[in-house]
Amino acid sequence: MNQENKKPRALITGHTRGIGRAIHDRLTSEGYECVGLSKSTGDDVLEKEDAIVDMINDFDYVVLNAYAQHSQLNMLKKIVDRYYDKALGVAVITSTSGTPEGADEDMQDEEYIEYKRIKRELIQYIGQIQQILVDKKLNIYDVCQTQCTPT
Repeated sequence: MNQENKKPRALITGHTRGIGRAIHDRLTSEGYECVGLSKSTGDDVLEKEDAIVDMINDFDYVVLNAYAQHSQLNMLKKIVDRYYDKALGVAVITSTSGTPEGADEDMQDEEYIEYKRIKRELIQYIGQIQQILVDKKLNIYDVCQTQCTPT
């Protein structure tokens, strides 16, 4: 296949609903070849972290959207270790909940507090690793997910 005619390939975790679905649909409509992995389609990121990271070698872009405890952070660290010198774009869908500005004051159950802690840890790691990767081919983007309320 002629390299000029090759479609860019994107791997998206958590692609069946919400922002993951929107990203999948948008990239597909723009001519990307998209592969989606979701728990609902049998691809639990907690169980398949290593297999998913192995798959990344065949892609140009990765979207880590699926949230399952530390899976985003674990996979991101493995991606950095393995692909730091590969031309690869990685978008990590984080959350404003991981920042003081985005924390929901009315939600204080233990599960939400743990979610915020994990997202905060992920956001901090992304900030640190972006500085280290500044002269590498690997690019990591923190995409903060927000909810919009119609006015």
